[in-house]
Amino acid sequence: MARMSPPRVPESPPPVIRDDHILRLFKVCQGNSFEDRRDTAILRLLLDTGLRRAEIANLQLEDVDLEQNTLRVLGKGSRVAWSPSA
Repeated sequence: MARMSPPRVPESPPPVIRDDHILRLFKVCQGNSFEDRRDTAILRLLLDTGLRRAEIANLQLEDVDLEQNTLRVLGKGSRVAWSPSA
């Protein structure tokens, strides 16, 4: 431990998207087309679960468990995690 250096902490926190911007994003996705529903689902996953873009992009149908409300996510370092879905 003596040779370990402390983790680097950013000087300022990363920017957080404002509520009005989130509402505008959802408004753009309103509709019943496949693309509208897909985009809404992606936004909800990003906001509600904290998944990374690549984790969402790599989701397959078999990764979704609707009975348990969970997603099987292949995360950073190829580790499998179960994330509660929104």
